[in-house]
Parts: sequence; structure tokens; C-alpha cells
Amino acid sequence: MKNKKLRSIFKFSPIFLAISTLNMPLAVHAADFTNGGFEAGDTSGWTVTGGTWNGTPIAPLDPATYTGVGGVSAVVTTSTPDSYIAQYNSLNSTTISPVFDGSSAVRINDDNNNTSVTVISQTVTGYVGNKIYIAWLAVLEGSHDVTDSDHFVIKVRDNTTNTDVQTISYSSANTAGFFTDVGGGIYVSGWQAQAIDVTQGNDFTISLLAADCPYGGHWGYVYLDFAGSVAPAGLTITSGQPGATPNIVAAGNVSGGSGVNLISTQNNGASPNYYNVFDGGTLSIDTTGQTYSGDFSITSNGALIDQNGNAVTLSGVFSDNASDVGSLQIINTGSGGAVTLTGVNLYTGSTTIDSGATLIISSAGVLGAGDYAGNISNSGTLTYNSTANQVFSGIVSGDGVLNKSSTSTLTLNGVNTFSGTTNLTDGTLLVGSSANNSTARLLGTVIIGTSGTLAGYGTVGSSATTLINNGTVSPGNNSVAVLNIGGAYTQAASGNLSLDLTPTTNDQLAVVGAANLDGSVTVNGSSGTYSPTRYTLLTSSGRAGTFSTLNSDLSSYTSLGYFISYDTNNVYLTLGPDSVNTTLGLSAIHDQLKSIFAAKNESLLSGLSYDCNLFGENNICLSTGGRLTYTSSSTDKLDDNRPSNASALLIGAYRADKDLRIGAWIDQDLYTQNKNIRISNSNPMIGLFGVYYPSGNSTGLQAKASLSYVDKKVEITRDQLANTEPGQGSTKFKGFGAQFELAYGLDDVISESVLSPFIGVRNYDSSTGAYSEVSSATVQVPVNYSKYSQRASMVFSGLKLEGKLSKELTYNVSGGLEKDTNANNPSYAGTSNIYGLSSFNLNSQSNQRESRMFANVGTTYLLDKNETLSLGVSFREDRFKGTSLVSGMLTYTIGL
Repeated sequence: MKNKKLRSIFKFSPIFLAISTLNMPLAVHAADFTNGGFEAGDTSGWTVTGGTWNGTPIAPLDPATYTGVGGVSAVVTTSTPDSYIAQYNSLNSTTISPVFDGSSAVRINDDNNNTSVTVISQTVTGYVGNKIYIAWLAVLEGSHDVTDSDHFVIKVRDNTTNTDVQTISYSSANTAGFFTDVGGGIYVSGWQAQAIDVTQGNDFTISLLAADCPYGGHWGYVYLDFAGSVAPAGLTITSGQPGATPNIVAAGNVSGGSGVNLISTQNNGASPNYYNVFDGGTLSIDTTGQTYSGDFSITSNGALIDQNGNAVTLSGVFSDNASDVGSLQIINTGSGGAVTLTGVNLYTGSTTIDSGATLIISSAGVLGAGDYAGNISNSGTLTYNSTANQVFSGIVSGDGVLNKSSTSTLTLNGVNTFSGTTNLTDGTLLVGSSANNSTARLLGTVIIGTSGTLAGYGTVGSSATTLINNGTVSPGNNSVAVLNIGGAYTQAASGNLSLDLTPTTNDQLAVVGAANLDGSVTVNGSSGTYSPTRYTLLTSSGRAGTFSTLNSDLSSYTSLGYFISYDTNNVYLTLGPDSVNTTLGLSAIHDQLKSIFAAKNESLLSGLSYDCNLFGENNICLSTGGRLTYTSSSTDKLDDNRPSNASALLIGAYRADKDLRIGAWIDQDLYTQNKNIRISNSNPMIGLFGVYYPSGNSTGLQAKASLSYVDKKVEITRDQLANTEPGQGSTKFKGFGAQFELAYGLDDVISESVLSPFIGVRNYDSSTGAYSEVSSATVQVPVNYSKYSQRASMVFSGLKLEGKLSKELTYNVSGGLEKDTNANNPSYAGTSNIYGLSSFNLNSQSNQRESRMFANVGTTYLLDKNETLSLGVSFREDRFKGTSLVSGMLTYTIGL
């Protein structure tokens, strides 16, 4: 390889050389690097450390991490033999030696294959100059890939600002064009020199690391000769040295560049012959509104574009120069303007946008061919306006402005630290493209325009920011996910929260801060078998407002109903009936059921008092008539909630002996009124009784035993409250009553009357059987009910007074008190598949009363010797407080 093919990393003009030469006496001493050229013949002033490398971490290694012993270094002179440099000289017609300037240099590492790593470093405080000059020569043995080959790293770090000013790194797997293969796969760079711009007065550390490959098979070493503020004499560039050709486009000097005024800050003063290669130089834009279509390549020294207050469109391709990793930086020394890239750019290094600068990716332009792994530092404005989709998988940092427009998708998959404002005006911004990218984040305030969509699996915002949604937020990326909002969330009236839902899971917006809601929520279903459940759509630390509209296609996938509900912090979608309102409906049925039971139990107990005691010559008594029972309950608010019942009666008795009569009766319902509980009129209530009366009339001892029984079909329908179903089912009501009563009639207490104290015991057992509501088009989640039962045993006592008002008219009045001796706590219970209502158990234990009053009043009119007409009214308190019953009975009796 000829010497003219070599490129020096450092280039500058003769004018600068002259200025540097004049300034040399001012920059030699204080706060400069000690023994920078190793002219002391040793490494005094430097620190030599080392270690070994086993392949972890991957190359390039960081010099700062190798602080142990074991480094291999040697101070060399111009006469120190190096066969590889000799071969280099032979191939390139040069006469270089292991020393670049002066009489001494240092060699870091050696040519032994032993996985060794050597680092030499020095720190200077209050550096005197504004440039650091270095010179190096690398010898590398060809080996493996770039991540595990022998290599070297030179790093200049500004300790004052904690930033890396310059990093130079090559390995035997990515040698640049200035390396020469001297035979046997040994690469020699020749001497390379560089002037590094630094801030005068800051503190700096310069480090050089040389490493063998991690497997003990290949070696690498580097010579370092100069580190200081004054350029060494041997650094003068002549036409025979590498890099004599400037590396940035100038006006009219490149084919296709006509009319484009792009001025390079690097110019060696010779006749212009420019390459489209960035090698650490600056491209300054000095006119606005122009477009340049040429391609650019970027060496590892980077590209700097100064928009200089002007707008320019660069439609060519920016790519790495050979195997270098090229980086791009945009600055603005003027005011306004922008740099617009419209090509499919391929460079792989970092992108930096300084404060005041603007980089626009437009047309069909992309970075990294559409999947850019380089880091982006944005302290200015980055606008992505391309029609092509773009992935940023590196780290986006800075505090500038990020604009996303056009209908494309911009994906951020890195753990980004960008804390500036993001404006999403159109298209999709995806923060974390899959569950594997759930660590992706975008800090700072995000404002979504009406045509913008924010999606992803990562985190958006921080505790001090607010996400403002005027467009669409949609967690995930065509699959179910959680999108985290690191701060507050505000959805405007035009905003929409779009969520995917499956039978088993759903998208969720997890808001760390407060959530202020408006606009719409859209739930997108998918195929599958849905069951009643509740999905959590949004969580927050405090919710205000509600969504004004629910949009969903769930009706295409399930016949279950659905609705949105809220609590203090969260938003839910419930599939199936509302458990709260369903419970209210069940409570209402329970209250009505208690009234129905009260009415039917009253019928059973009334039947226990049925009698027929007017006999003819055949010792037969027949009585017929009707009964009306009305139930009043404090829990009933409407008249049609208060059960009433009308029935027809037939009572018969036979006088088996002068002091014993036995009988039976039928009580047939004709009409039953209740709002939600319908009792069939079939199957009459029936009963038996027997009366022992030794006196042959109502005086003296009276003993009566009686039974009653009923079995009827019952249909029960729940009211359809908001977000509930009108559940309906049928069962049977069964009731049994028994009573034994003793009385003693006294005829000498009140004239023309008999006063009878009485005492007795009675029992009843009533129940509805277990049943399930019927499934239908309107009842998708039927409720299952357990058996409901009321049982009670009681004692009672009181007084009865009967007598004549006239020859044909008699009266009877009675009253007393009954008290439970044993009673169950009836429980209205059941199960369901309604979310939040897997079971229920309603009871009224605290609402029961153990002692209750009852009273009767009646009159009988004698129509003929063996014919009477009777009218009676009874009142009874039910066992549940607030419920009472009134019955009226009209009968015609004839003795046969």
C-alpha cells in the first residue's frame, strides 16, 4: 500500500501551523502532560495498569476498568527493532521507526499470545492549551470478529464536564484504509497523529489500552509518542503524507453539486479537490433553501454540520466510511434554519442535535435503513416527518423537542432519558414495540394531536409530567399490553382511549399520577368464549371525570351485556350484569317474598281457625264464602308491591257425637296480586279440624286441633335495573300449619255473652324450593337460588267474647298475643356467575319480632233456623317488623 493511500486523522491549514508555532513558548509548561513524549526515557508521570480479558465484556474495552497490575510496557528508541514496522516501510516506501517525535516513545502490550491487557494513562489538572496532540502506531494480529479481536482504545476524557472528548478504537477485524497488511495477517497502521480540540483550563485524562484477543491466540500492541499542548515537529503535513485531501464538499467541486453552496471549515490551502467524506470536519451551510443529492461517508472521527441559520435538504445517503462507525452532529451558529435528511441513511454511530439546531427526517428518509441502533442526543429539535416507518433502538437523550408528524410509525425501543417535550401531531409513536421492549420509555411531556396515536408496551412520562391526549392512546401493538404513564394523564373531549380485549385479558393504561378523563373509550373485542367478568381498563392514583362515550364491537363476539364503571382511582369494563344493581334487585325480591310468605302464612293460620258448627237433623254443616287478605309492609313503596289475595271457601263438618265435631275445608285462590311474584291459582289450600266440646255449646271446656296445607307453583321475576337482566324462574311454594287450642267458656261474666279465655300452640313451616332462572336472549347470566324457608313454633293466649246483639244478630271479638318458642332465621341465598356476585345471602334476623298481636271481630246474622250469614275481619302482625296482615271473610252456613 502506497503512502499516498494513508489518511491522517489530523488535518489543518498552514495558517494554523504558523499561529501554533508562534504560540509554542506559551504552551510548554504549566498544567501540561508530564513526560508527554517520554523523552525522560521512562514512563514517569504516567500510570501503567493492566489485567486479562476473557471475552466479557465485549470489545472495545474501557480503559477506566483496568486498574490492576500486570500491564506490559516498554520505553523504546528510534533504534528499537520492530520487524513489522520494517515490513511496513518496505511495502510503503517509508522510513518510520517506533518513535514519532524526539528520541523516545512507549510501547503498550506486546506480541505474546496471553490474553493480556495493558493501559497507560495520565491526568492533568487545569490544562493549559485548547488542543491535545497525540501520535500513535498500532500493530494488530488478525483474529476474530469486532467484539472479540485484539484491539486498542485511545480515550480523551474531560473530567470537568464528565464527557468523553475523543475515542479512537480499531481492532484487527475493523482496520481502516490506512492499515497495511504486512504479511501473515499482521496489520500496521503507520504513525497517525491527531489534534483534539478541548476546553482550556479543564481537567483531562488521556488513556491508551491495548488488548490481546480473549482466547490467547492473537496479540496486539500500540506505540504512543506524544501527548501535550504543542504540536510535535514531525506532525507537519506535506503532500506526501496521508490525508492531504480535504474531506468535505465545497461549492461546485463535486459532480452534481452545481448551485449548492456548502462550505467546509477544513481547507489545506491547496487547490481544491474535495471528497464527500466526513473525517471530523465541519460542513457549514451558508445559503438557505438548497438541496444537495450527493452521498456522504463518515469516518470514526464523525461528521459535524453547522446549519448556520440556513435550511438545507440533503437527499443523499450518509453511511459509515468503510468499517468505521460514523457519527453525525448538527449545530447552529446562526439563528433558525434546519438540516433535512431525505435519504435512506446507513451510518451506525450516534446522532447529536445541539441546542438551537434542527434535524428533520422527511420524505421517505430514515436513519439506519429504518432500524437505527445509534444513540440520539437531542438538545435542539428533532422532527420525524418521513412517510417511512422508523425504529430507534438506541438511547434518545437530551431536553430538546421531538416532533412526530406524517402517517408513519416511529418506534422508540430504548430506555430513553429524553426529558423534553414530544409533539405527536400525526401517525403513530410506539414506545416499546413488543413485550420484549417493555423497558422502553420516553420521559418528558407528551402532547398528542387529534391525528396522533400513542401506543406501546413501555413507559411514557415521569412524575413531573403530564400526557395530554387530544388524539388516541392505544396500549400494545396489535396485541394485549400495559402502557405505563409515569406522571399524570389528561384526556380531552377529542381524545380516545383505545383498548383491545380478549376473553381472558385486556389492554390497560396504568397511570402513576392523576387521571383526568373526557372524550371516548373504545373497546375492541376478539373472538372466543366470553364469561361474565370485570376488566380493569385504567388505573391511577386519583381519577376525575368520566368518558362521555363507550364504543365497542363486543356485540359481534358475545351476547353478554357490558358497561363502564368507575371508582376513586380506576375504570372498569364489566361484562355481564352489574353485581351492585343485581343485588339491589335481589333485595327487592326478598322484601316482596317476605310479604308473600306473610300472606300465605296468614292463610295457613287463618285456615287453622276455620270451623262449621251449625248442624241439622243429619248432623252435617256446610259453609261457603270468600276470603280477602291484604298485606302491608313498610318496605313496599308502590301499591302493586303489596300482595293481596282473594279466595273461595268451602267448609264442611260432621257432628260425630254430641260433644265432638270433625271437618275439612278447601280454600281456592281466585286472584293473587303482586308485582314480581306470581302464585298459581291451581292446587287449593286444604285443611282438617276436630273440636271437642263436652257442654254441647260454647261454654265450658273447648279443645280444638287443626291442620292446613298448601302446594302451589310460583313464578318470580327480578326487576331489570340499570345494567342488569330481568331474571325469571319458577318453583313451588309449600306450607304446612298445625294448631292445638284450649278454651273455657264462661257464661256468667257478661249478660247474654260468653267470655272464653284461650291458650294454645301452633306451628307452621313454609318454603319455596331451590330453582334457577331461565336462560334467554335477555338473560345470559341466570341466578341460582337456594331453598327459602320460614319455620316457627309458638304459644298463644287471649280472650274471646261472643254474644247476642238481637234475636237474629250475634257478635264475636277476640284478641291475643303469640310468642315464638322456636323460629329459624330465613336466608334468601344463592349463587351466580355474575362478576362480583358469586354468591349472596340476605336475611332479616335483626328485623324479626318474637311476640306479635292478633285480633278478630265478626258478626253473624240468622237467616233461618239452620242458615246464617257471617262477616269477619282479622288482623295479625307478621314475624318481620313493619309487616302486618288484614283479612276479611264472608260465609254462608247451612245445617243439614
